[in-house]
Amino acid sequence: MRAERPAPIEKPVFTERIAGWSAAHRKTVVLGWLLLVALVFVGGQALGTRSVPEYDAGQSGQAERVLNQYSAAQDNASAETVLIQAKTPGATYATDPAMRQATAQVAAALGTLPHYAAAIRTPSQAGGQALVSKDGRSALVTFQVPGTVTDTGAAVTALQHAVAGVQAKHPDLRVAETGDASIGQAINSSLNFSKAEATSVPVTLVLLLAVFGALVAAGIPVLLALTALTAALGVLTAVSHWLPVNGSTFEVG
Repeated sequence: MRAERPAPIEKPVFTERIAGWSAAHRKTVVLGWLLLVALVFVGGQALGTRSVPEYDAGQSGQAERVLNQYSAAQDNASAETVLIQAKTPGATYATDPAMRQATAQVAAALGTLPHYAAAIRTPSQAGGQALVSKDGRSALVTFQVPGTVTDTGAAVTALQHAVAGVQAKHPDLRVAETGDASIGQAINSSLNFSKAEATSVPVTLVLLLAVFGALVAAGIPVLLALTALTAALGVLTAVSHWLPVNGSTFEVG
């Protein structure tokens, strides 16, 4: 009888070799990983975040490009509008002194925030007739939040507080602000990612502790996730210089 040849020994695949080496050099792997995360994060922060515009396809994308070019020409300013509207039937801007007074008060309140409100226009100015509706029931005060504002959230809060002060003086009128900066702030507030971030880690740790039964075993996946997230933020910060990265991506990450 012919002797059976022994089955050839299969060489471990590349991932198995990495896993074996990592298990044999645990301290080196952990320290190397932490060093890599620190370098990626610090490097991303050094580069800083850049906002590359993102456009849709087709005609909507063409319109977005035109609007973006216009915004760039206007120093990336955000257009804001304050509506002053009569609640009393028959009241108009021409006949209701309260409307004209509220309009002037809105302009004056915005004028006290020159760093946040620029290019303020009211119906009483030359060429301001276009800011009054045809039926005279509504009037607008327009202004711009300069593109040089670094904290848009603080700017919107201060501006809305000023407008709310005028609204409190005129309960018979509707005085409300809207615009690019206000809508963006409202969306960011409604998403409320910060609350989810504050609760997700403790809840995850408790669940893992119940599954593994040991704090060290439960903490390793959480620690790995946090360090991976830190590295991902650094990579996204660098990528934002060449590719469009939505601001919400950092929060979702």
